[in-house]
Amino acid sequence: MARAIVTSGQRANPAGGSATAGGVSFQARVTAIAAIALLRGQPLGWLSEVERDIPNELLAETNGPGDDLRLVLRTGAIVEAQIKKGLNRGPDLWDALLALARAIQTKSIGYGVLAVDFESSATVRAELAQGIRRLGDGRDDALKDITEDFKQRLESGGLGVQTICSRLRVVVLHCAEGDAASEMAAKAELAHICADSAAVDHAWLALSTAAQKLMVDRGRWTLVQVKGALRAHGVALRPGSTPALPATSTGSGRWLAADSSYAA
Repeated sequence: MARAIVTSGQRANPAGGSATAGGVSFQARVTAIAAIALLRGQPLGWLSEVERDIPNELLAETNGPGDDLRLVLRTGAIVEAQIKKGLNRGPDLWDALLALARAIQTKSIGYGVLAVDFESSATVRAELAQGIRRLGDGRDDALKDITEDFKQRLESGGLGVQTICSRLRVVVLHCAEGDAASEMAAKAELAHICADSAAVDHAWLALSTAAQKLMVDRGRWTLVQVKGALRAHGVALRPGSTPALPATSTGSGRWLAADSSYAA
């Protein structure tokens, strides 16, 4: 999984192991996309069939089952995401999915997301993604080999197949180097927020850069912090372009009304 900022080669990450520069860039960009959804008060669409996934908080490098990114939704649901670049069938895939599956089973998270790029194998980003949705719908017929493999791994671990798969998604995001469809969609949303439309590219770079620092710091973003990150990089925001500041979690299951003075 992607970890700290890497300038060349590889560098150890806070939890051990290493991350390539490309992997870190992908994770930062995925985090930036989530931050833009938070800014706009709009669903990410990662859980479009099961949950209105508007982020309220983003937490990086949580050491949780997703580890890379935790989202607290406006509904209060917790989503953990593993973010993988160039993922193929093998131990990295199964370790990521089974960690999320166990967390869903124990109800320590509400949903799990495996976010991959287009360089990941088609068996993962297409066949397995579709197969997990089918299993979540209670369909276990005509499964592709990779989905059958995952089903057997869940069953051998005593994990509820339909319950878990109804709350687990493989999401393909097009924001890696040379594959910018998701990035372009995110920039289109930034155009609604930036006071100067010419600043959109700069705003995207600012959020991606700030997301890398968030990862290193293992930090937390709310609407206040995301807007602050843009302002710190000289990006002026259009008045009234972001939603009224939502409630923020205290971390103990209680929710506090936010200070309205922070509204744009």
